Amino acid sequence: GGDAALLTPVIAAVKARRTEGAVDALFGATGAAAPEARAAAYAGLGDLAGGDALPALLEHLAVIDDDTVRKSAELAAIDVAKRAGDG
Repeated sequence: GGDAALLTPVIAAVKARRTEGAVDALFGATGAAAPEARAAAYAGLGDLAGGDALPALLEHLAVIDDDTVRKSAELAAIDVAKRAGDG
């Protein structure tokens, strides 16, 4: 849909630039209507979020109803947890 067509490239740009506030923007995008955009936002969080984002990611996992989005969020939580453990 249009939501994914607009948000997905924006999410990719936010990830690539690693700008201040990127994690907040990506968390905001997890509420998008299009599952593709939500999955992309979680993938971005997996790349950028620090360990402090892990509790919020786990809360999100409890309520995600789309399998593709849930898988992306699970992978993000794993990546964030690994980074937090390395620190």
